[in-house]
Formats: sequence, structure tokens, C-alpha cells
Amino acid sequence: MGYKAKEIKRMLQDAGLSAMLDEAMPALLDEAEKRLGRKVIKSSEFFGGFNRKDPVTPEILERRLVNVSHLFTEDYVSHILGLYRKGSLVTQILLSRNPSLLEIEQTVGKAQFQNAFAELAREKMLERGGFYDLLFMRFKREPLLEFLSHDQRFKFAAGTMLRKERILQALSRDFLSSTPDNYAMLYPAARALRRNFVFHIGPTNSGKTYDAIQALMAAPTGAYLAPLRLLAYEQYENMKAHGVPCSMITGEERILVPGATHQASTIEMLDIHERYDTVVIDEAQMIADSSRGGSWTAAILGVPADHIHVCASEDALECLIRMVNDCDDNYRIVRHERKTPLIVENGEFHFPNDVTEGDALILFSRRD
Repeated sequence: MGYKAKEIKRMLQDAGLSAMLDEAMPALLDEAEKRLGRKVIKSSEFFGGFNRKDPVTPEILERRLVNVSHLFTEDYVSHILGLYRKGSLVTQILLSRNPSLLEIEQTVGKAQFQNAFAELAREKMLERGGFYDLLFMRFKREPLLEFLSHDQRFKFAAGTMLRKERILQALSRDFLSSTPDNYAMLYPAARALRRNFVFHIGPTNSGKTYDAIQALMAAPTGAYLAPLRLLAYEQYENMKAHGVPCSMITGEERILVPGATHQASTIEMLDIHERYDTVVIDEAQMIADSSRGGSWTAAILGVPADHIHVCASEDALECLIRMVNDCDDNYRIVRHERKTPLIVENGEFHFPNDVTEGDALILFSRRD
């Protein structure tokens, strides 16, 4: 009597194939690792094909490691383990452990049994997961380098790369263990103070910076922090004109005034070890900028000042409040409204024909 593959699969399921696979998992993993290890060493797809006289450098080995992640798939592994042909590894291991499977093999015939068994085993191993995931873990970067370091051809390159991997891991562990859960604790000088924040919130040209600068000029010492050299220079000139001795420090120039009590600078030039009475942090919505936002974060969390005025748009307020709460500091909110409307031109602007009486043109670049 001939049996269809579907019938044989049902017989195997009734015999408890799923439970058998779970029980045989450790042995399957160990044997699969040996088979795949031999394949990886010998196959030209992976690490075979090197001229034994030529040294294998870490750079060459690194390129081959990339191939492993691309080629080492479930389908590839299933082929190596014989799950697409007769006499598979899985069949051999399970037949040796389960007499009930031998009875099914004798009943349906060896060829039909092996084909149906391999197909069902492959389906179950994919369905249940675990096996392929655990096997792939044994061929991740570090275990694979460890494996290759025992082969004479790859001993130097794999050993060098393995040492580098472990040094980087140790550095990463040290960094993580030395980083506090609360980022604000990286600034002990600021945490020693109970700082008072004033959030000046409003649209462009609503007087936020003007009010903050008035408080800054009235303070015994202070600093103004801006995103642009032009803004820092503007406030340097403003404070100097009001009789406040002020220096200016940006990444491009330094104007150091002897006896200066105040400083205007770009935000990256902030010295978080310098003690101030009052600090103004302008354009704080820039905290969301992917390349420069860290400078605003450091200033807000770390500047050691009694009074800090932060000028920002409405969309930054929630983030600012959360940061100040993490610091356990005080804050109050001052909202500003524009006194005149800001109208956006719908068409193109042509200079000088489109300039009308009362217009102000402000033009600048990073250089000038």
C-alpha cells in the first residue's frame, strides 16, 4: 500500500514529532554547528578558497564576515542539514532516539518516510522558531571569530579582530557602568545649586531676548549664549553700549576685555566650570537639532548659575520643563506676544524694486 505525504505527516504528528524536536534540540544544535563549521571553513562562499601562501589580513577577513550575514539564512541551513533531501541529520538523530518513528518508517517505506519527515521537520522548526535563532547565535561575529582563530590560516587575523572586539566591549561596559541613570548627574557643579529658570516663550520678535538681556545686564556677572556669532556679537555690542564690561568668545574670534563681568558667546563655547549669577540661553528650540542640540542640553543641565533665562518657541516648552524637573530646579514661564503682525510674502522678492518704505533688510551668512 502506498502512502501519501500528507498521511505520513499526520502519522508523525500523532507520534509527537514536536515534543521529540524539543527534546533533541541540544543534540541537533551541536551537530548542526559542527556541520556548518566545516562548511564555513571550506566553502569559497565563506572562508575557503584562500591561497595558503598568502596571509589573511583582518581587512580581508572583515569582508568575508559580511558574507556570512548575507548567506547564512534558514534556507541555506536547511540544505546543509539535509532537510531538503533523504537521510537528513534531523532524521538520523530522531530515529536513533524514538522507536515509534522506526515503526512508521517500516510501515510506509524508507524513501517516502524520509521525504515526508524532512519536509515536516523543516516546517516545524520554522514554525516553532528557537532552533534557527539559537544556531545563528553560534555564528554571530564573536563566536565565529573564536571559531576561526583555531584555524591556522585565520589564527592571526581572527585573533587580532577578536582582541579588538573584546577591548571595545570592555570600554562599552565601563562607559555604561560609569554613566548615571539620570543624565543631569553628569554636572555636579550645577547639581550643587538650586537654580531658578525663567522660560521666555513666544514667537519671533516678541521681546523674549530683550527682557532676558535686561535681567542679564542687571546681574553682577553673567553670560549670553547664542546659536550664531552674529547674535553673540550683537549682544556684546549692546552690553558694551550700556556700560556693561563684556567679552565675546566664539569659535572664530575672541575679544577679551580686561575686568569683564559678562560674556557673549556661541553656545558651544560655554565653560560649565565657570560660576555665573545670571545666564541667558537663546533660541533653545535648537535643542531638537540633530547635530547641535547637545550643546543646548549641556547648557540647560550643566550651567552653574543662580538665574537662567531660556528663550524659546512654544514647541520646546514641554522638553525644557522635563529637563528642569530632572535637575530638581525651579522654573516659571513668561509668555510673550508679538506687537506687530509678521506677514509672509507669497511671491518672489526682487531687490531693490520690491523694497518699500519702512522695510528692514537683515542679511547674513556664517562667514559675515
